Amino acid sequence: MKKILIIIFLFCAVFNVAYASNTAEDILLKKQIAQMLIVGFNGSTLTQNNQIYSDIKELGIGGVILFSRNADKTQTKLTKNIQNFNQLKKLNEDLQNISEIPLFISIDQEGGFVSRLSPSYFVVSTYNAGFLGQKNDLKFTRAEAEKTAKTLSRLGININFAPVVDLDLNKNSKIISGLKRSYSDNPKIVSAHAKEVIEAHNKYGIITTLKHFPGHGSAQGDTHQGFVDITNTHTKEEILPYKTLINEKIAKGVMISHLYNKNIDEKYPASMSYNFVTKKLLKELNYNGLIFTDDIQMNAIRNNYTFAETLEKSIMAGCDVIVIGNNLFNDEQVAKNAVEIIFNLVKNGVIPKERIAFSYDKIIKAKEELKKIENTNRED
Repeated sequence: MKKILIIIFLFCAVFNVAYASNTAEDILLKKQIAQMLIVGFNGSTLTQNNQIYSDIKELGIGGVILFSRNADKTQTKLTKNIQNFNQLKKLNEDLQNISEIPLFISIDQEGGFVSRLSPSYFVVSTYNAGFLGQKNDLKFTRAEAEKTAKTLSRLGININFAPVVDLDLNKNSKIISGLKRSYSDNPKIVSAHAKEVIEAHNKYGIITTLKHFPGHGSAQGDTHQGFVDITNTHTKEEILPYKTLINEKIAKGVMISHLYNKNIDEKYPASMSYNFVTKKLLKELNYNGLIFTDDIQMNAIRNNYTFAETLEKSIMAGCDVIVIGNNLFNDEQVAKNAVEIIFNLVKNGVIPKERIAFSYDKIIKAKEELKKIENTNRED
């Protein structure tokens, strides 16, 4: 009887150790997955009742994206994040203070129409890319970019989803040409001005993202609204700004669009395509920086793929950071659901653990580099 009890005791001890080990591994895996998410939220102050509080403190998401207005027409009473300088700086400080790992705090501050920071309250460039490209004065572009980058740095924002390196090819495009978001139809001019913007932001420790890979300038439609096929419009020249800036070793981020081109991938748009992200961007262009998806709640994705399929294919394509704006469509549980879905995909062998660890390591290294630059600037 005594021997039986000893055997049972040893079995339970081994089982408990194995269980604890698996639990620890699962906790670590979920933390790694959460770091791959940038999520939008509502509210201009941080309270424990705000969902983003638990998304950061409990889930450990990698970052947030800030908006100045609510674009979800079904929930008009929701308020977003930006009011004035002191309010936004305080909000960002509060967000960082509850995060175990430093947050990516991101924004779309291109200048011109796509600007979340109003010049009425913030010292930022008011010029759009179209004006800067037409003026074609690189020193002027650099000075304007530094004005914006300095303000972003003072606010605690460390990612700017800019510059746009789309070529101004389709003059009827409402989302690119119509909003003057492109510097030029000449890839050399686009590359030159984008380089000034990137270097100005690098100086202040802010990651920029070349967008919208592989190029939205020739597209007929808008991925915010629905499916966009560039099979018959996309040109080889649209890749040139990416190639140039990647070769110069200054690009730290690239944003992948939801554009579809059956010549590259017959089934999936760029953001969900291994052929686009890994084969073309990582291998062909030899890019090794962070890869961000465009907002996966855009109708080009949301109307055509399930949330689980989008997450799976984006990660397996090679994307490091999944952007969920929570602005075009609000879902308070989206971060929690995303972590659970990806976790189960890993546990079921659909996504390798090594794939998650690879992006996690890139994200942590990028954040460590940002911290070094922040400390250097503080000493100055």
